[in-house]
Amino acid sequence: MYIETQGSANVWDDGYPSGGNYWSNYDGVDLFSGPYQNMTGSDGMGDTPHVLDVGHVDHYPLMKRAHISEPDAAVTNVTSAKTIIGQGYGGNVTVTAQYLGDLTENFNVTTYANLTVIGTLNFDLTSGSTASNLFVWNTTGFAYGNYTLKAAADVVSGETNTANNNFTCSVPVHVGVPGDISGPTQGVYDGTTNMRDINYLILLFNTNPTSPNWKPNADVNNDGTVNMRDIQIAILNFNKHE
Repeated sequence: MYIETQGSANVWDDGYPSGGNYWSNYDGVDLFSGPYQNMTGSDGMGDTPHVLDVGHVDHYPLMKRAHISEPDAAVTNVTSAKTIIGQGYGGNVTVTAQYLGDLTENFNVTTYANLTVIGTLNFDLTSGSTASNLFVWNTTGFAYGNYTLKAAADVVSGETNTANNNFTCSVPVHVGVPGDISGPTQGVYDGTTNMRDINYLILLFNTNPTSPNWKPNADVNNDGTVNMRDIQIAILNFNKHE
């Protein structure tokens, strides 16, 4: 006999219209509805109670098993605040995950730049919930070039739908010469740190994430403000190129 409980072990129904449990040996019919099961039309509950034994009765036995979702962890987004990161400096990466199964699940999401692991985040999510976590990608040791960010959630126990465990960011991130954040086209790197970059930093001086003209790429050292520290980095790397 299959029993699917909705309350504690000693409570066999939760009243109407929440109902009770599914019983594989219940042979009643569902022709009526309502608290007294005397109204026209079915409601998914048996018209007669299911008697377990003396003193134990499910007054609203379910005609079908309640739907149970299989475990399903998903990654719905991965983004980088910067599209240009100076080699050896950091950039904020945000990963968004969702749990589509029942109950609660704890799982890790690993983020890659091309094939290299750059961060692992832990998510503890209830059914249907979504959360975003942030980490700093330190580009020390990464060669100059474009990198594609991809986040992959661990396969949780019992999960069969793994297609949504992975998410790839559509915007590449370039690791370049520190301070190279502009060029002939303002705000577009050109492979060399020079006066164009310093002038751009001066234009954005003292801006931060609350500023209407905030440009994350200009925050070279990733401290949340464009200031003399960023200009100094550009000066120290003056005329360096990829």
